[in-house]
Amino acid sequence: MAIAATFKKSTTNDLDLSSGNLVVVTDMATNVLQKIQDVLNQFRGEWFLDTAVGVPYFQTILGQKNPDIAAIRALLLGYILKVNGVKEVLDTSTIAFDAATRSLTWAFAVRLTDGVQIAVTNS
Repeated sequence: MAIAATFKKSTTNDLDLSSGNLVVVTDMATNVLQKIQDVLNQFRGEWFLDTAVGVPYFQTILGQKNPDIAAIRALLLGYILKVNGVKEVLDTSTIAFDAATRSLTWAFAVRLTDGVQIAVTNS
């Protein structure tokens, strides 16, 4: 399955213009990693053209005093598995919610359809 090329992003999730030009990402691992990060970084209601798009962080996770980690894991896995190029999620052991700061951190190991394994984190 061919993965469409995309533009390289910086560590701040903006287009990487450090070389003065847009850089096209053609390798599958980087491309899929960026797509997973895009999906998991989009809050539901954020996009004005379709407010149903995005992860319902405020609605089901950050707005809760004691969110259910198993439910969060299942929710995030569902979004990851829908990304083109993802075959399976291998490790979901690192999901933590800090109630004091209302922050959620995660780390996943993902196997791509080409067999390559990548790490996805938000921390």
